[in-house]
Amino acid sequence: MESAKTYRKVAFDMSYVQLGWSLWFFGIVLIIYIAFSFLFGMDAQGNNDLGQWVFRFMGGVEARETDLGRGFIGFILMPAKIYMIICGYNSVSHFLNYFVRHGVTRKAYFYGAAISSAVLSLGIALMAGAVVWIEQVLFSRVRLDASWTAVVLSLALNILAYYVIGWLIGAGFYRFGIGGVLFIPLALALLLVTESLWAAETLRGMNVVPNVSVPALATLILLGVALWIVRMTTKRVRVRL
Repeated sequence: MESAKTYRKVAFDMSYVQLGWSLWFFGIVLIIYIAFSFLFGMDAQGNNDLGQWVFRFMGGVEARETDLGRGFIGFILMPAKIYMIICGYNSVSHFLNYFVRHGVTRKAYFYGAAISSAVLSLGIALMAGAVVWIEQVLFSRVRLDASWTAVVLSLALNILAYYVIGWLIGAGFYRFGIGGVLFIPLALALLLVTESLWAAETLRGMNVVPNVSVPALATLILLGVALWIVRMTTKRVRVRL
């Protein structure tokens, strides 16, 4: 029971800090998006092939065909991935030291950090989803063929994968020093498989709602593998007090 209370406290503290960072990140990206899309009248996705692909998968329309193809989710996807890798990488060096110094076990840190990563991913996805809802309802700039819930959960799962990958790389460097460079190709391989699974469903041209469960389930399995490696890497790591 005491252990459960501890990792819940770790999860709360990490979520509080990282969501605070995320408000700054989200605000900056949103200001840039508004400036490009509304003030300057520029197509934020017109020259962004990745953004178009992701938005089409999540239920949007081809950006070059109609104004309805533009949306904030396609715009924030790449910045969010980079941001989540950074947060995941710093999870060990920034938070593990702090919690262990205050008597928290490595196990409690791991479970708390895992919960926090899910909270952070869902939080960012919900904020992005709120902007898309406003675009859809108030400005008629976005049309979603998939449900709003499916869009938000798909985004959350995608960026969660990048947090875990950053965490994996950070754990490798923290434990093995320069030897942690070997964790980079492992992380890239996991990301490549994950991205390929989502891309495969898109290329089939199927409806996103019933088929999203296939890449989602596979992504969860790969995330489970990555988290297990993180746990084994940090289980007995010497903390730099």
